[in-house]
Amino acid sequence: MIHVRGVTKSYKKKGEVLKDINLTIPDGEIVALLGHNGSGKSTLLKCITGVIKPTLGTIDFDGVDSFKHQRTLVPQIGVVFNQKPSFIVDLTVMDNLHYFKAIYDVSDQDFEDRLAMVDKHLSIRSLYQKQYRKLSFGERVKCEIASVLLHQPKYLFLDEPTIGLDYSAKKGCTIY
Repeated sequence: MIHVRGVTKSYKKKGEVLKDINLTIPDGEIVALLGHNGSGKSTLLKCITGVIKPTLGTIDFDGVDSFKHQRTLVPQIGVVFNQKPSFIVDLTVMDNLHYFKAIYDVSDQDFEDRLAMVDKHLSIRSLYQKQYRKLSFGERVKCEIASVLLHQPKYLFLDEPTIGLDYSAKKGCTIY
């Protein structure tokens, strides 16, 4: 369960971006944050995942503070921020996926099984030997989604997950 209590985030130049956000997300729930551009959706996700510290308030995953114990929570969290790729741009997609496999200590069999599942929904097999920098934006988004699913995180956060995807890819994104 995720608890967001009284979260406020302020910046010197922008002022208050988030104000007194309270949210409880039970395990197994799917939640969508909707709002206008600049309304603080990405900032809230960054606070929840421990990327940035809220100015005020607390956020915890099953009672564990997401900012203070970010390293402990990393194996349980999968995050895609589309404006910040996690792939090494000069490597192939497969080399990058092997990199994430190593980071999350995914077994060879689980790696193969999970890639097959992801490919079934996102059709990325044809991209494996391509250099990441040479992919279209939509292909990059598919690969980013694939990378966070490799370790089967308990919590999955997708910031604008269907941006750049065509209709068939959006339809195939019903993985969970």
